[in-house]
Amino acid sequence: MGSAFGLSRAATRSDGQQGVASVLAALPIVLGLLAALGVHLWVYAEFYSQPHRGLEPWELPDPVLFVIAATVAAAGVLVLVVWLPISIVRARHEQRDIARLRDEGARFSGVVVNVRFRHEQIGSFVQFDTTIVFTTLTGDRSVEARMSTSSDRVPLSGFAVRAFVGDTRGGRARREMILIEPDLSQQACFDPDSSKYSVRT
Repeated sequence: MGSAFGLSRAATRSDGQQGVASVLAALPIVLGLLAALGVHLWVYAEFYSQPHRGLEPWELPDPVLFVIAATVAAAGVLVLVVWLPISIVRARHEQRDIARLRDEGARFSGVVVNVRFRHEQIGSFVQFDTTIVFTTLTGDRSVEARMSTSSDRVPLSGFAVRAFVGDTRGGRARREMILIEPDLSQQACFDPDSSKYSVRT
């Protein structure tokens, strides 16, 4: 499990979002389950090929539970193998959109006005719903955004951000895209009490 979450953190840094990381973290866990089932299958094969070795039938895993677990694990691997390339393609598209927004999008100054802890965690990052207000040429706009961050870098109300506004490219329809990033030119204000952002497991 620890190595899986380490893989998740590395993939998040590499791909810039958590979709690919979540798939990569789940893959070794499911493969480990398949390996354990393979050991059970070997025990079955040994017993039925050479029953004189001393194993009793009641010492074997329940065959019904074994079949159910094997089916679930195999289905999980199939889903992850199919979903991984899809996640990578989506991550690359998102990276290109983000890079283009930084270069071509309209840029506005804004602030965080509300941070709501979701009591959820992905890898080492705790999850929040935030409300962002930024000022455009036609007035103030308010948007809701999901934020993932470490518990010692949770922004307080008034945290300065920059909003990049543009639209996506590709496909049949364009849609507005808003990128929210910290305004590094302003003083950052983080909540000093990181202990209240722990997720109970």
